[in-house]
Amino acid sequence: MDTWKTILIALGYLGILFIIAHLVDKRAKVVGKLKGYRWIYALSIPVYCTAWTFYGSVGKAVNDGWEFLAIYVGPLLTMPLWWIVIRKMIKICEKQRISTLPDLLASRYGKSLSISVFSSLLIVLGIIPYISIQLKSITDSFELLNFGAYQDFDSKVFFLNDTAFYLAIILAIFIVLFVFRSIETTNKHHGMMGAIAVDSVVKLIAFLAVGVYVTYGLFDGFGDIFRQAEEASITRFNQIAPDRGFEWFFLLLLSMSAIMLLPRQFQVTIAENTDEDHLKTSMWVFPLYLLLINIFVVPIALGGGLKLDTSVDPDSYVLVLPLMNGQSGLALLTFFGGFSAATGMIIVSVIALSLIVSNNLIVPYILKGADKFSLYANTPLRSRKIAVFWILILAYLYYRLVADRYSLVSIGLISFAAMLQFMPATLGGLFWKDANKAGALASIIAGFVVWFYTLVLPTIVEIGFLPVSVMENGPFGISWLRPEHLFGMDLSPIANGACWSLFFNLIAFMLGTIVGNQTAKERNVAELFVDIEKYARNVEEKVAWKG
Repeated sequence: MDTWKTILIALGYLGILFIIAHLVDKRAKVVGKLKGYRWIYALSIPVYCTAWTFYGSVGKAVNDGWEFLAIYVGPLLTMPLWWIVIRKMIKICEKQRISTLPDLLASRYGKSLSISVFSSLLIVLGIIPYISIQLKSITDSFELLNFGAYQDFDSKVFFLNDTAFYLAIILAIFIVLFVFRSIETTNKHHGMMGAIAVDSVVKLIAFLAVGVYVTYGLFDGFGDIFRQAEEASITRFNQIAPDRGFEWFFLLLLSMSAIMLLPRQFQVTIAENTDEDHLKTSMWVFPLYLLLINIFVVPIALGGGLKLDTSVDPDSYVLVLPLMNGQSGLALLTFFGGFSAATGMIIVSVIALSLIVSNNLIVPYILKGADKFSLYANTPLRSRKIAVFWILILAYLYYRLVADRYSLVSIGLISFAAMLQFMPATLGGLFWKDANKAGALASIIAGFVVWFYTLVLPTIVEIGFLPVSVMENGPFGISWLRPEHLFGMDLSPIANGACWSLFFNLIAFMLGTIVGNQTAKERNVAELFVDIEKYARNVEEKVAWKG
């Protein structure tokens, strides 16, 4: 396929998103409250379904059978709780003028600068890998579509001949142009939400089109695919492996925390909410969306196993199946489905991270010694724009150094495990009045130390920055400290990392809360957070600090 044609169409697609965002923003300014915004809001929440879903779910299904479903069953299990937990978070963020998770935690625990800084740094560290796999998916699919194979990075002149680098720069410019126009962080980004809703529709249509083609074009329906798979002794979907219970449990736990705490989900679900009642629409639209986008995962996985050589990367089955059968039009649609899935995630995640970096890492220190804020009036806006470029450059470097060696799902789960470390401090802050700063800070730090040791350290060993003996024998030859088999547990790497990081996280949270003491100010804020339903209507504006 013509390379420049693909590039121009991709740029055209981004241009259409820009126009949609502009029109939605303009309409919102003219009429105030957008009619039908509940549908835009509901369709933006599937930003949860990234390139990992579009490509990686099939790869996960090929390797681990039905286990891929845990990533989507977890969010479904949280749906009945949304009216309690998410609605409570929306109320708190609206009253306290909070726009990010670090702001929420810092505000709850006595306006703690240390919690704000630590949580911000750790969120950025945890999400950079996730952004990197979106760049990986777009680059890999672009190369497959235009060259028929992945290009050897060693033959490229570093970034000068690298698609991913130019993609990162273009997306950074795109984000800066259509989002950051105002200093106020709590302004609603209606235009962004409109563009993300369109992205959700595009990726769903594209995946369903591939699924229908494989199921009813290459085969004669679901029954035919399963019959041929059984004849070919492809039995991984015949039953759920009974010895994978721990894996299912921790995958469910990771996805349950991710749907609420991932920066992009916090942004679209909580920060961008304009009406609590819109949650009611989302609570049935999102489950329906997950059902539709997963209904053809198994047929595509089986179809790829039957029709393609074993050397083909399972993550690429979605694109390779139409491409290898001469369906260039469908292959192009598939590419743009994956492109929309990846760019939607990148756009929202980078916006959320840039707000976090600006609000919690840059501006507080710049303003600390300022006599007049007017001297620094443009600082927040400039810092967000600069942060956008740095975040995408770091994601690009991580992609080239680390993520290019791993599957989409394996890197994505590392980011999910990172966000799990905020679950105890967040839920404790919402429902436990005695939870305090000492407990929250101890839990976040302890959880992230173990997360880094069990899940990030192995990737550092893989790229040659540390000796392999650390993984095989443990540090200093202590076998029970091996990162992927901590304390001798025989679990998968992700279950091992999630299990021990959450264990030490919870222990630190409980001990810190028992040992630490709340200040009077922290106690007052705890009262407001836990009993927000009681205080939401009659609390005076001056009672609660606005973050």
